Amino acid sequence: MALFQYLFKYFYKGPDTVSYALVPSSEIQTNTDSALDVQASSSSVSRDGLKKRRPVDQSKDYIRARYLSSIEAATRIASFHITYKHPGVSRLPIHLPGRQFSQMTRKNQEQSNATLLMRYLDRPSHPRLDNMTYIEFGEHCHMTTHDASKPIHALEIVEDIVPDRPQMRIRFYADKHIGVSRIAMVYPYHGDVFYLRALLVHRSAHSWTDLRTVEGVEHATFQEAARAFGLFTNNDEAILAFEELLQMGASPAQLRWLFAVLGAEGEPVLLLWEKYEDNLSADVRDTLLQTNPHPAALIVRNLTLIRLQELLQGLGRSLLDLGLPVPDTLQRELDAERLRWNGDPHDLHRFCDSLTNDQVSHYGFALPRVTDYSL
Repeated sequence: MALFQYLFKYFYKGPDTVSYALVPSSEIQTNTDSALDVQASSSSVSRDGLKKRRPVDQSKDYIRARYLSSIEAATRIASFHITYKHPGVSRLPIHLPGRQFSQMTRKNQEQSNATLLMRYLDRPSHPRLDNMTYIEFGEHCHMTTHDASKPIHALEIVEDIVPDRPQMRIRFYADKHIGVSRIAMVYPYHGDVFYLRALLVHRSAHSWTDLRTVEGVEHATFQEAARAFGLFTNNDEAILAFEELLQMGASPAQLRWLFAVLGAEGEPVLLLWEKYEDNLSADVRDTLLQTNPHPAALIVRNLTLIRLQELLQGLGRSLLDLGLPVPDTLQRELDAERLRWNGDPHDLHRFCDSLTNDQVSHYGFALPRVTDYSL
């Protein structure tokens, strides 16, 4: 009902209007210019208070300028509730470790960037809290300020002390309380936080590491943990797409483009990376083979990740969002040159001696015979 009220009110709203009134000048300025000199000579009257405007009636102005659409009028005539909601729905925040929004600075109060999710994961050990999921925690508990001078209620549990975080109390709702909690919605293209949300819906946890641990095995990403937990088992579509392109003779550049698109759409690309890394990096390896018969696998991988990163940035994503390692771009040029010449870059004489006659004549290379290259 609220959605229809909103749509009708703003789709069929009239043009912008201005509320104004014509009033006597005496109501705007109580003192005449002739009286300024007399009043200015008095120490009890300042020039700042000479002009006085009539008081503003905010309630009256609101009623006068308020727009009432036909659908809202019909709703009120039928005695329907406009803003009443039962039961109340609370929105639980969701974010990756260290990716929460910072709080606004408050004066003379303890600062904390701890969200409800962080307080849920750091909750103290208690029989009523140990096996709670994040949603159950939001439906049965709420946070209150901890004051050491006040007694602890029977329905309250004091949080454990965490550095740089004000201590609060976890208070259970009364039995008659009815509430609904929902984790904020995220989509597959949001990356690893989508799989974090799926884990929080289906299991309880006491830390970020606990969420990534399934049957005693700690996984690198929440995506891997969700797959191991059995929440996402259908990976055939992405694999079939890759197999089809390979059968058609697609180039590594085309495979990388498909990989980036699937990753941006939320497909579990970690499995694709593990299975098709050689296919994705084939052209990179061939380029390096032109100068070195045995290119280092780490450099091949780093250059391939750089190319994938450039494609993902154009789609608004990143390798970190997909749970892939971030390439070392700072060492790229240095590593490439070392691999190209397969020698000590400081030993220029050896480099010069390694050139063929055609290379020397083509580049006109001439190396002065000096022994100190520190400059």
